[in-house]
Amino acid sequence: MLFLVILALLGFMVISPFFLAPLSDQASDWSKLSDICRPYGAASAVLAAFALTGVALSLILQARETKANGVRSRLLTDRILIGRHRRPRAI
Repeated sequence: MLFLVILALLGFMVISPFFLAPLSDQASDWSKLSDICRPYGAASAVLAAFALTGVALSLILQARETKANGVRSRLLTDRILIGRHRRPRAI
């Protein structure tokens, strides 16, 4: 769902200049051009927030995975060391 929202925002940002082309004859009206550019700033802020959230989530997942791999490694090392010290008894 979130991916579709981001994709829709990107699509809007790519297509909107073509719809704004008729306003190019009013290039001397700076307040109108400023009003036209504001949605781009808002869309950029939203996309930046999503990107930052994605980076934070990936760092959290990597930290969890690193911790789990450390635990697995220690358990495997303990099993190997314990296995070396167990020798079959001679009967």
